[in-house]
Amino acid sequence: MNGSLPLNLTEIRLENCEECKQVPSLGHLSNLRLVHYLEGMHKLKCVGVEFYGYNHVNGAATSTKKKETLFPALKSLTIRSCQALIKWEELPTDEKVAVFPCLEDLIIRGCPSLEFIPITQAKGMPCLRKLEIRFCRKLSSLPISLEHCISLQELEMD
Repeated sequence: MNGSLPLNLTEIRLENCEECKQVPSLGHLSNLRLVHYLEGMHKLKCVGVEFYGYNHVNGAATSTKKKETLFPALKSLTIRSCQALIKWEELPTDEKVAVFPCLEDLIIRGCPSLEFIPITQAKGMPCLRKLEIRFCRKLSSLPISLEHCISLQELEMD
């Protein structure tokens, strides 16, 4: 699916892609506002760095000196019913890259094997207002950097 998504997409819903082992690169889609669901991806074990689409931004963002923004318009992201999902990788970058600068709602449900969620103030999520984490039994702690999410108004966990 990589390379075949129209750049003007504003919403995407990926449901019951049961054989998918990887999520598509979406971070370079500058108009994307809603990722309704990454749902039912039963073979997905890792939301890897390919998800960010880092190499799609102006060729390769690592070669540019200007600050790059990934998921520049995304307001809401929901990951649901990904039974095998163990980790969501953080993008290994320096201060030249901002990730999720407009994200307000992050909802993760039914990912019982998930152990890590990348929330870092330095790289993004300054607008995070709602964080909902449900039915993620292996998630043993929240990221320490959550304390820097000063816009956070709602936190739901069970």
